[in-house]
Amino acid sequence: MTATHEVMAFAKPIHIRAAGAPLDGHIWLPPGAFGAVIFPHGRGTERDPVDDYVARKLREARIGTIFIGLLTSAEAQRDARTAALRFDVDSLALRLMGFTKELAERPLLRGWRFGYFGAGYVAAAALLAAAKLPGVVDAIVALDALPDFFHQTCHRAMPSTLALGGISETTLEHAIIGAPGRPVVIGGNHSLEDIAAMSTNWFVERLSHFKGRVDVVHSKRTSDSRAGDGCAA
Repeated sequence: MTATHEVMAFAKPIHIRAAGAPLDGHIWLPPGAFGAVIFPHGRGTERDPVDDYVARKLREARIGTIFIGLLTSAEAQRDARTAALRFDVDSLALRLMGFTKELAERPLLRGWRFGYFGAGYVAAAALLAAAKLPGVVDAIVALDALPDFFHQTCHRAMPSTLALGGISETTLEHAIIGAPGRPVVIGGNHSLEDIAAMSTNWFVERLSHFKGRVDVVHSKRTSDSRAGDGCAA
């Protein structure tokens, strides 16, 4: 991907203890941001190129992005060998819930509305967490989500959910009978550009009713989507 220049109103590392685990991440708020999308992942501090690309497109649309690793560095190293922790979706969901609640109480983001973007087992954790955070999480994009977890959340009030690839509409319709929220399903394989465009449209439409304000302004020109990691508040 070609390097781009971004100016952030606020960009810094973030550290939150959730469900007993010390979690590390980063937050980027572009000037004039309204709402923010949380990108949970299970790789410690390592980030996914898909997440990076989608996040950059969201920031171009004035949506803040927040990356959070749901495993500690030690856990991520163990999971790389055993692949055991990544499938403990209930534990990941608890951590994501705790992280989101704590984040929503921080002065800069108090009263903001959030979205989740996740793939595979992380999307499953996001679905479970969002079902227990009504009024906090307003939208989800689930990429190649695990269908069983739609069944687990089908009797709860779900935020607007866009399911991309990896799950059939028939499965979803069976899972969400009687559910207040009805996911939109766009199956098949999608290019990175299409994923980013559909995700951006989804979040803009559903978070734009809330006009957040970035109170702390420390502009920093960045050379790519990873920059700003060390920016002080």
